[in-house]
Amino acid sequence: MIKINNLTKKYKDKLVLDKVNLQIPSNKISFFVGKNGSGKTTLMDILAGLNKINHGSIQIDNKDASIPYSKSLRKKIFSLPVENISVEYLTAKENLLYYSELFKLKLSDRKIKDILQSYNLFEETDFSVTFSTGMKKRLDLAILDIIAPEIILLDEPSLGLDVYHVDFLRKQILNYKKLGKTVIVTSHDMALSEKIADMIYLFSEKKIIAYNAKDVNSEEIVLESYKDHD
Repeated sequence: MIKINNLTKKYKDKLVLDKVNLQIPSNKISFFVGKNGSGKTTLMDILAGLNKINHGSIQIDNKDASIPYSKSLRKKIFSLPVENISVEYLTAKENLLYYSELFKLKLSDRKIKDILQSYNLFEETDFSVTFSTGMKKRLDLAILDIIAPEIILLDEPSLGLDVYHVDFLRKQILNYKKLGKTVIVTSHDMALSEKIADMIYLFSEKKIIAYNAKDVNSEEIVLESYKDHD
C-alpha cells in the first residue's frame, strides 16, 4: 500500500497538488487520468523519488518514503518515462547487458535470449536500436523485465503505439499484476484504462478523486472534470 498524506507540491508560486490524501493499493493496476497540467506526472516523479514535496508525507509498505530514497526503496521502484530508456547505438541484446551491469544483475546468455524472444526482439539482436516506436517500447519493457521492481510506474506508455503494440502493452501490464506487482499508469488512453484498471484516480483542480474502475466510465469522469472548470 502506498499512502499519501496531506501532500502539497508547488513550483515557485504555482500550486500543483494541494493537500492530497490518497491510498494506492498493492498488487493492483491504478491509472492516473485527467487533463494536461493537472499534476499526474508530477506525482509520478514524486513517487519515483525524483521530485521533492513541499509538505506532507508518503508511506510505502508502512514505512516513510522521504527523498532521497533509501537504497532498498530505490530497488523496489522503477519509473518508465515517456521517453525511451534504451540506448540507440546499442543492439537490443547490448541494451539488456548494459542495464544488467548498471543494476548489478547476473544474467545468463540463456536468460537474455529468452527475454528477447518473449518480447519478439530476438531477430533484432544484431542491429542497433533504430527501431520503430512500438519495437522501442517492447525493448523498454524487456529492460523493465530484467530489473523486476515491485512497484512499476508507467508514464503514458501507449503514446504513439499502434493497435498491435497497445495490445502487447495491455497484456504485459496484466501480467505484472499476476506476478503480484503494483502498477501505476498515467494515461490519456481511456480505452486502455477501461480494460485493465482496478482503480482510477482523477486529477482535477489540484485534487485527486479515487474511483473503483468497475463503477465508472473513465472517459465520462474526465470530460465532466473539464465541464466543471471551464
